[in-house]
Amino acid sequence: MVLTTSLIAEMSARGGEEDGAAGGSISSASSSASSSVPVPDGIGYFNNAGMTALPPSVAAAGRAAVAYKCHPWSPPSESSSNGDASESEIRRLFSGLVGGSGDGNDVAIVPSTSFALTMAARNLERTGRIRERTRILLLQDQMSSAVYCWQDVASRVRGLELEIVPYPEEEDGGGGGGGWTESIL
Repeated sequence: MVLTTSLIAEMSARGGEEDGAAGGSISSASSSASSSVPVPDGIGYFNNAGMTALPPSVAAAGRAAVAYKCHPWSPPSESSSNGDASESEIRRLFSGLVGGSGDGNDVAIVPSTSFALTMAARNLERTGRIRERTRILLLQDQMSSAVYCWQDVASRVRGLELEIVPYPEEEDGGGGGGGWTESIL
């Protein structure tokens, strides 16, 4: 919803004007000045749940990503001009976070979860790690992309069992109950 000066004046006359609605910037109390979104004077923008304006830093990152996609054969530098970590740095940091080697060579960045799951399922099948009497556990109501790859492998591996783990009972969902962990184990 975009409110023009005339609508704001009408709201104000009725006592409904919001603080900052007459212009300035949109930012949360915790955000820095560089992340605020400039709003022209005379405009009050309140559609932040459905169509939030992008902070300048996000817009800059988006422009850099689009520029890279225009020339994907020229990899971005190890550190971009705005100080963001490179892909190799992200892989290295994540590897250390999850107890990997710390050099990043054990972390792959892939375009989507479905791609990663399909790649994992196919590689487990190809290397013989999935064979007859193997059980694959899937959580109830998983996204289809997390299920199709296993159904595909199951169509080729005789005796492979796909087991759907149902939602835990209501009383198991929180507090001291087992929840998903108990259901899976």
